[in-house]
Amino acid sequence: MPTISCPSPEQLQRFSVGRWGNDGLDEIAEHLKVCADCLAAIDQVDASADRLVMALRGRIEPESFLDDPSFHHAIAVAQAIA
Repeated sequence: MPTISCPSPEQLQRFSVGRWGNDGLDEIAEHLKVCADCLAAIDQVDASADRLVMALRGRIEPESFLDDPSFHHAIAVAQAIA
């Protein structure tokens, strides 16, 4: 298995909030299994810019989504495919 170098803080943030994509996903996951520094760093990643992640982590109130246009778009898309 190829070894990858430590990801940048930006890459760790994208990975931690699920915005990494499929390319290299397994490699970064494997890297995090063996790199204590990156694992510790990912725990410190600031995900505050991602409202969904913050809500899932219980750091913002769900009602704050009611004024978010992206929330209403997501609801409309979900209803359209239901």
